[in-house]
Amino acid sequence: MAKPIQKPKVHHLRTIYTDFANKLLADHPDWWGKFDKQLRLRNATIYAKENNKVVEKMSWRRWKETVERYFHKAKTAIIEGETLNLGSNVGKIRAIRVERNFANPVINWGETFKQKIPGKDGKYQRIYHTEDDYCRIQWAKTRSLPNETSYSFDPAAKNMATGKGFKAEFVHALKNDPLLKFRYRYYPLIKKTKPCNTPTLHSEMSSEM
Repeated sequence: MAKPIQKPKVHHLRTIYTDFANKLLADHPDWWGKFDKQLRLRNATIYAKENNKVVEKMSWRRWKETVERYFHKAKTAIIEGETLNLGSNVGKIRAIRVERNFANPVINWGETFKQKIPGKDGKYQRIYHTEDDYCRIQWAKTRSLPNETSYSFDPAAKNMATGKGFKAEFVHALKNDPLLKFRYRYYPLIKKTKPCNTPTLHSEMSSEM
């Protein structure tokens, strides 16, 4: 009997902080953590004693603010055309521009439901993208990690704090600045050519010999 397919585990900030806090305490046996009832989080604040005074070494709130600031700046830089190198052979995150393949047309659902043109089948007439290219966020992998193909990077559609996620800000920036896309790395469409059956000079000479 085949084993059931397990969904990939999602690591939230709280999970990552818990691992980080546990490592801090393991590396510094004289430090200690305090449980936060409101957050329901162990080691929400980590303390140590220095010069006979208790000082805060790390806390969930400080760590969360640091991580959010870092990723906010990274997100802005990526939208502006810079590349975020994740290090440790994990790869890079960047915005790219891709030549559209009109052999496989893509439906523009936004315009389809906006124009609401009645079709013969009772559904709205489908409107397709006609731009020569499109932009997206790419995770450029290094092909050096185990099971790397099983993972993907999906920018957040919405942020609970700001109301706009990575995707929304990316699209908004491109609409406001049509020239922004030319800062991104361009991927032209690679068209497969059929093998040539025309005999070459070498093959003609070989057949005559």
